[in-house]
Amino acid sequence: MNKVIIFSPHSDDIALSLGGAIVNGILGNNVTVYNVFSLSNYTVLNKETGDEQIVTKIRKAEEKIAMIKMGIKIIFLNYPEPSLRGEKTFLKTNDNIAKNNFFIKLKNKISGILNKNKNAHFLFPLGIGKHRDHFILREIALNLINKNKTILFYEDQPYAGKYTISEIKKKYVDNINSNLKSLKLPFLNIFEKIKLLKIYKSQFDAEDVYFSYIHTMRNKGEVIWGMKSNYKFIKTKENKRLSSLKKYKNMFDIELRERIISEYMNLSLKQVKIKMQNATENIAREWKYFRGVKKEVEFYKTTEGYIFELEDWHVRDKMKQAGMITIAAQAKNKIILEYGCGTADISLLSVIAGANEIHALDLPSKTLDFAKFKLKKLLNRKFNRIKFIESTENINKLKLNNCYYDIVSAEDVFEHVDHPEKHAKIIYDALKLGGSLFFSTEYIHSDFHPMHLKVNEKFNGIEWLYALEKIGFKIISPCHAIKIN
Repeated sequence: MNKVIIFSPHSDDIALSLGGAIVNGILGNNVTVYNVFSLSNYTVLNKETGDEQIVTKIRKAEEKIAMIKMGIKIIFLNYPEPSLRGEKTFLKTNDNIAKNNFFIKLKNKISGILNKNKNAHFLFPLGIGKHRDHFILREIALNLINKNKTILFYEDQPYAGKYTISEIKKKYVDNINSNLKSLKLPFLNIFEKIKLLKIYKSQFDAEDVYFSYIHTMRNKGEVIWGMKSNYKFIKTKENKRLSSLKKYKNMFDIELRERIISEYMNLSLKQVKIKMQNATENIAREWKYFRGVKKEVEFYKTTEGYIFELEDWHVRDKMKQAGMITIAAQAKNKIILEYGCGTADISLLSVIAGANEIHALDLPSKTLDFAKFKLKKLLNRKFNRIKFIESTENINKLKLNNCYYDIVSAEDVFEHVDHPEKHAKIIYDALKLGGSLFFSTEYIHSDFHPMHLKVNEKFNGIEWLYALEKIGFKIISPCHAIKIN
């Protein structure tokens, strides 16, 4: 049985860079990860001034949970990360790390590990992104590669997400050894990897998840580099579901969306492009008219502007896509409600993710009619897996099944409605115990977004989280709450 040893700069790097391949057994079932720079004061919430002891404890706990889920062994070497060594996180052009005493000490430690495991295959980071710790491990690997022919390199995510394979070869691989060949490690379900990444709550924001996702999509899997003769131990297999991932990516293609709008509204593509470009300004102007005559609900029912505005936003805003993908990643075998669905992109993604049952709820409107048309075009026969529910403008008459849903998404909804806390209570009652509410809100009224009701500004920031807690939710993150009672 082939033993695989992976050197990880920090907690989370292996889940990001090789998590999908490991979960699906592509690297075998005898994998050990050495977490090298285990001591940390870095979190996404407090990047430089975190307490070392507390942050290290949190990060190690997250890493242990993820490693258990991946079925691999973790060993912490407990070296400090750059900020704790008095060094900059990213390298400058004239840095010479090989002359550093710290580098020599660490190289000797890793050399000892390699010598004790002579029959193993070793994976080191390629050093993409010039993070000091990643680059140190890469340079150590290059120092030891002549004596250890089974050293391979993995592409560092999320940094690799900014490049194509050819760009990575030219920028990072050729100056190591131009004979190194890339090998794609396909795996069955990217949503399983995203679930893995969500364990690292102290580390990841939506951008990290997005770059990891886009890199995997672009390359149809994760990527390692090495000599072909060293690839025999890898259990590569054709991924029959990668075609669905490609289709999933294509659903955010702007030209595809423009064609669907063009067909639905009988407009030329040029007209669609112009309307999408000017959608936010036009819809704000339209809202002000309806607000003046106190027919806000009529605005939502009759406007076509939201079709252009939402479609343009969702295909252009990569961070928004990442957020929707993260929600959809939870949907497999679950019952989902998209509350205030708009053009129903989360319902669309949930079908692809394998949800058991999907309900898309909104006011009867031109936007909802378009959502049905769009999803039927994109999903074909799978369209029937979505049940569209026409809501009522009277919150007191809105009835949902009690304790029915595993997940409710309410993306960019609460800031638009009177009494958002009442809507949150309806959602709470509709969730199963332990069910999740995913939401994003921007309780800021402006000329740019006058539809965000000024009366709701009292819920801005943490005040909305307090309101959810009063209802009974447990806050998991600024965009995620669960029903606990």
